[in-house]
Amino acid sequence: MELNKITILIIIPLATGLSSFHSYGQGFTAYNSNDQGTISYQIDPVEKAVKGTPYYSMEWNSGIIYFDDSTTVLLDHMNYNFQNDEIIFIINKENYIVPNKIKILGFKIGEQAFVGEELGSTYVFFQEIESGKNMTLLKRTVSGISRGEPAKGYIQATYDKYVNHDFYYVTSLTLEPLRINVKKPSTLLDQMKDKKELIDQYIKTKKLKLKKLSEQLLLVQYYNTL
Repeated sequence: MELNKITILIIIPLATGLSSFHSYGQGFTAYNSNDQGTISYQIDPVEKAVKGTPYYSMEWNSGIIYFDDSTTVLLDHMNYNFQNDEIIFIINKENYIVPNKIKILGFKIGEQAFVGEELGSTYVFFQEIESGKNMTLLKRTVSGISRGEPAKGYIQATYDKYVNHDFYYVTSLTLEPLRINVKKPSTLLDQMKDKKELIDQYIKTKKLKLKKLSEQLLLVQYYNTL
């Protein structure tokens, strides 16, 4: 994505005392040399007592959000919550959600890029693993909570914990996100039929078994050179 505008954030409290996930918390006004607008946001409802994390990174890094009106927003302390599939940032030690994600084309946390795509009837974010002219390899992580069990006799109680699952997709200018099965390379090869002879020769030369994501990544990288 091209960076069209750099936005400086000036924090202005709009409301206080709201703790519900569905209630708006505070807001900030974004100014740049061309226009100005207001973005409201919601409190991030992470369950504090659950073990593990639903976040992309254990560290909160600077990042940038790209909106569909060609504006951008820079954030100093930003993360991505897999559980609610939302961009999160910190102000005054409180975690907040950037709303209206359907208007977000993508974002970066540090050097890692994410893109927004329609998946069925839902708009979701994917992590870019490999991007090229013919194919893009994406990862979607879904986070849920595995509930613990109370103690039973000599068996100790177990804690609630976040459990993350990774799913991989490919997409292109003509292909909507298509889930691939890493254990079944045919789901990836089916999308490369236009270059079948070259792909088959590459697999043979490199002695690829295509049973690992790392080898499938190599194949996608090669496919993007053709």
